[in-house]
Amino acid sequence: MSVDALSNTVEHAQATLSYHGKSFRFAQWFLDERTARDAARLYQFCRILDDVVDESEADEAVEAYSVIQKDIAAGYSKMPWLMDYFALKQHYHLSTLVSNDLIDTIYSDLSEVRVQNPTELINYCYGVAGTVGCLMRPILRAPKEAEPFAIDLGIAMQLTNIARDVLTDAQNHRCYLPADWIEHMSPDEIVKASGAQKQLVVNAIERLLQLAESYYASASYGIQAIPVQNRRAIGVAMLVYREIGMVLMARQCDYQKGRVFVPFWRKCILAVKAVLRFRHDSVFRLPKHDDALHQPIQAKVANI
Repeated sequence: MSVDALSNTVEHAQATLSYHGKSFRFAQWFLDERTARDAARLYQFCRILDDVVDESEADEAVEAYSVIQKDIAAGYSKMPWLMDYFALKQHYHLSTLVSNDLIDTIYSDLSEVRVQNPTELINYCYGVAGTVGCLMRPILRAPKEAEPFAIDLGIAMQLTNIARDVLTDAQNHRCYLPADWIEHMSPDEIVKASGAQKQLVVNAIERLLQLAESYYASASYGIQAIPVQNRRAIGVAMLVYREIGMVLMARQCDYQKGRVFVPFWRKCILAVKAVLRFRHDSVFRLPKHDDALHQPIQAKVANI
């Protein structure tokens, strides 16, 4: 995949979000215009980074990432989409440390992916999605105190992603289910599993979704600290994304039946629920964050 000629226009960023991030595009309707625009720009940056891994040959991806890392270190690039991210980064004072964590974690998908335990799982989820929560927080005009909760929303959504995509990931020779939970099954074994082996995978997916619930619960506090219109939008995104796990649970986490989706009519119902749940205009005092949720990533989040 060639990344050097991609547009940095708002229209291209919006098209990227509409095509790749349907749940986020639905939630974007509830954002104010400026926030919607800049959120789409951030999404485009993250999406292109991800596509370098997913849509490129390994050698091409390694070369592209080398160029991207050098350009980020220099603060200048010939690639329009990366220059647009630099402008976004400067405007919102986005953390270089956090964006580097994002890039390094996405880059790690180029090698064989075998998550060994829950600590590695949460580290991965932070790297690819908790970081995005950090970067999105100032765009949403949420206070700095909401950052741990923004990280939790990213982690929760990524856990949902992993649960939904177990079969697809295994077909691509990746496994994000902790090996401790599935007796070190290989991706090929996951694809072909039946009987007791399949039940191991099903149980692991259930554990993922239960773990996600604890992060969604924490994230819901942070959403209350976002200005009211943007608060509703992120509430919609959270409930719609969480619903993916609910649909998966409803079919007994049978991952071999293929990817689950939330139908549009259901998204509309969830949007109404989110608007009602996060409608209050009063100032919300954030509770103390549950440090146990960040214990696996403490070294990474301590200095951001």
